[in-house]
Amino acid sequence: MPSWSNLADDRFLGPTILYAMGESFIAEALKTARAADPNAKLFINEFGLEEDGERWNTFISLLKRLQAAGVPIDGVGFQSHVYESTDHIDSTVLKKHMDQLKAMNIQSRVSEIDVHGEDAAVQAQQYQAVMNACRQSLGCTSFSTWGLNDKYGSTTSDHTYPPEFGNDLLWDYKFQPKAAVGALLSALK
Repeated sequence: MPSWSNLADDRFLGPTILYAMGESFIAEALKTARAADPNAKLFINEFGLEEDGERWNTFISLLKRLQAAGVPIDGVGFQSHVYESTDHIDSTVLKKHMDQLKAMNIQSRVSEIDVHGEDAAVQAQQYQAVMNACRQSLGCTSFSTWGLNDKYGSTTSDHTYPPEFGNDLLWDYKFQPKAAVGALLSALK
């Protein structure tokens, strides 16, 4: 899945080694993937699309240009990372974006989610809200976490001894479920 999300300055479609080829690298990657496997579902996976604003508008413009040029694009993966206690995903905006994609005949999915876990109740609420947005949008096809437990999660620092475990996933470093597990199960009922 093409992704250009490692921009240090958080600009969309900014200067990267791939973008040196121009925006056409995105279309070329998608066309090549479709030619290699006509049945593959082609998703662009990106971060920061859960909020309204310039990033979202630029991304939608890109998708419209790709579609107008006949480039195959089946879906968008939302990298829903909530890394700071001040971060928050507004589920109403997320659902609106998923619905907007559906209107363009583009599927969506929560391809990655992890939520800052200092406050277990806030963490559980955020996981549940994002799951609810996905379930309420007819265009959302799946929901995946960015790992299962804090022992092996992306926020665990294994460069220290003893390791400093993260707290962003559904199970703690001892594989015990957190409140967020119950919140997700409630959302699925």
